[in-house]
Amino acid sequence: MKAEIEPIIVSFLEGNITPAEKEELSLWLKESEENQKLFLSFYDSWSLSQQTEFNPEEALKKTKILLKQRNLEIKYHPIIRSYRRMFLYAGGFVASLIIVIGIWYITNSYNSSLTNIRQFASNSPENIKDLSDIQLILSEKQKIELNNKKPTISYSNKKNIRINEDKIIDKKNVASYNQLVVPYGKKSILALEDGTKIWINAGSRLVYPVRFDDKQREIFIDGEIYLEVAYDKDKPFIVKTKNINVRVLGTKFNVSAYEVENQTTVVLASGSVRVTPENKSEIFSGKELVPNEMYLLSANHSESVKVIDTSKYISWIYGIYVCENETIAQLILQLEKFYGKKITCQPEISSLRCSGKLDLEKDLDSLLNGLAETLPIQYRFQEDGTYYLTKAEN
Repeated sequence: MKAEIEPIIVSFLEGNITPAEKEELSLWLKESEENQKLFLSFYDSWSLSQQTEFNPEEALKKTKILLKQRNLEIKYHPIIRSYRRMFLYAGGFVASLIIVIGIWYITNSYNSSLTNIRQFASNSPENIKDLSDIQLILSEKQKIELNNKKPTISYSNKKNIRINEDKIIDKKNVASYNQLVVPYGKKSILALEDGTKIWINAGSRLVYPVRFDDKQREIFIDGEIYLEVAYDKDKPFIVKTKNINVRVLGTKFNVSAYEVENQTTVVLASGSVRVTPENKSEIFSGKELVPNEMYLLSANHSESVKVIDTSKYISWIYGIYVCENETIAQLILQLEKFYGKKITCQPEISSLRCSGKLDLEKDLDSLLNGLAETLPIQYRFQEDGTYYLTKAEN
């Protein structure tokens, strides 16, 4: 690592890097994978260093261990000492301890009371297909089944959790992370302690802390949600899925990330968000969205951003589904999710296309009757409780 790159990295971390310095830093990063690993170690450490108190002596002992684990050669170690010499200044900020702080943080866990939320979600799966009622999971031993179609749950009270304004649960009796599991055919609304409001679509699992920490707000979603995030400039809001992270301060946006589907989308209605694939650096790979844009991550991990009509993608929170030139086969998949019913069709009609707005507040029979009036199809309800669509008889 060249000595002249050191102050450029510090300028970058402190947010005052010049365009020329940024170009030089970019070229240096492209020189080798080791340069990239070292820089990302610095950046991660700097970011984490602002979020906790630490024991410098204990952290320093672990520095060499982590560098070795990251396959960084010994020749880089003097740079750590040079950071210590170069950047001690008034106010007590020691740039060399950027590394030490972060390593202590990484090896000792960011918040000892909370497991990483993505890790918690992967270790606590719920089989949505087996559920008929919404489940509010407050701890391993406390699960509440909600049999109404669209319950409202609020954590806005500091002491209690309220369900539909008629059931109250003391927050002292619940685990650090809660889960809201919404099966097919149901929806829910969740109000978090910071004032953020979340609409949860059918077939979704949301993981969230009962109380946010002092530095950021994180939730995890497998499924689809629409959020109105309460603004807090000091505590960014981060939505995590299996494949992406979405960082915001305060805004309105939709995230669709069903693990069983082949793509992940983020649709921005207002404000701004930064979307980053889970395994990439936010600084170099994050994509900023502006209102009326959609980010898409495909099954092969290719990314794209395009301008869209946001109303189509958030209409489900109002009980409306907007279809545009969709095949019957595609529409059936959506109706199965919204209504929680198994629907099949004859192969001959699967490629028929339709466009329009469907009122999801209607019962399924009424909706299918309406489709039969505009398309050459008919349906029948079968003894096993499923629906079967066929070509209309002349």
